[in-house]
Amino acid sequence: MTFPALGAGWTLCFEMLFYAGFGLAMAGGGRAGSALAGAAAAAVLVGLWAATPALRFIGSPMVLEFLIGVGIARWGWRLPERAATAVVVLGLIGFGLSLGFGYGEIDGEEALNQPLVGLARVVIWGLPAVLVVLGAARMRRRDPEPGRIRRGLIFMGDASYSIYLVHVLAIRALGRVFETGAALPGDAVVVLTVAVSLAAGAGVHVWVERPLLRGLSRLGRPKQRAPEPATSG
Repeated sequence: MTFPALGAGWTLCFEMLFYAGFGLAMAGGGRAGSALAGAAAAAVLVGLWAATPALRFIGSPMVLEFLIGVGIARWGWRLPERAATAVVVLGLIGFGLSLGFGYGEIDGEEALNQPLVGLARVVIWGLPAVLVVLGAARMRRRDPEPGRIRRGLIFMGDASYSIYLVHVLAIRALGRVFETGAALPGDAVVVLTVAVSLAAGAGVHVWVERPLLRGLSRLGRPKQRAPEPATSG
């Protein structure tokens, strides 16, 4: 699979594939959606053995994570609310086990170019993520109005798209600074890198993403016609 100019943008290729399929499903109805989901699953199965460039993309095991997300939206409501917290905890335990015992090559390009490594990524990281998302979606919100902490978390969630896109650039910029001779303890480097990445992403969200969204919203909004003057009968 070929990477875009911004390395982190490779995931957006899968997002656009999902949006295209979801749009077709909305236009075609339930049967079209089921057919597309079945075709995507079949492409993943074929892609485990057929090493063609197209199947490396549309047949990537990562497509399964999008299909599971669709399943959560369709059937996740069946999970009892009282089990939601336990499901989230199980997901976090899964992530913890991967950190404790290691996760091999699933964090590199091999996950995109080697189907079995990609499948391992879905199992090791994807399934715990599924549990966290499913459980969080079924948790009941208990406070009527979000407090300061919750509002901050909501803001960071809104900014997550920008954070994701610019965090690599922030990390590289800090790397250049440390190459000049600046020295910090390893833990301090990690904390500083996370803080700078979050701040850079939040800034892009406020000063770039939000204005762009407002501008696009105005472009897509139909112009209101001025009311015609009343005529006297």
